[in-house]
Parts: sequence; structure tokens; C-alpha cells
Amino acid sequence: MSTVQIAQHLSPWGLFLQADAIVKPIMAVPVLASLANWAVIVDKLWRLRELRMRAVRWHTALAQPDGLAALSDALAKEPAGDADARAGGRAQL
Repeated sequence: MSTVQIAQHLSPWGLFLQADAIVKPIMAVPVLASLANWAVIVDKLWRLRELRMRAVRWHTALAQPDGLAALSDALAKEPAGDADARAGGRAQL
């Protein structure tokens, strides 16, 4: 057997194809677990990005001269609403 044939024979896909029917599902479990872990990682990165954007909106709203007073008035008028949405609306002005 040549070196290329040995390398193809010992590749992960080649080993999977040569495995018995009982071993193939066992080999698939780590692959599925890895995919699940990457899904969690991507979800957490997405949520952190959203939180970072919310923090920037809050910072921008509070950095305006009347930011804290306006936000306090908005919370006093409507305490059951989403304060972040109000801060984001002020930051986009």
C-alpha cells in the first residue's frame, strides 16, 4: 500500500466507514455533542453582543445633559414598561 492509500485509510472518515454498526453511533455521539456545544457558544456570543449594544444605548442616553432626569421622569410616568426601550429611543435622537 502506498503512503497516500494509508493516509486515506486512516483518515477520520475512512475509519468511520470501516467501523462496525455498533461503533458508528458511538462515534457519532461526540460529533453531535460538539455541534450542540457550538450552538451554545454561538447563542452566548449573540446574547453578549445584544447586551453590549444595550449597554452602549444606556450609556449614550445617560451621557446626555438631561439623560438621567429624563429617564427618571419616564420611569415615574410608566414604571411597568421596558426602561431599556426608552433609553434606546433617547439614544437614537
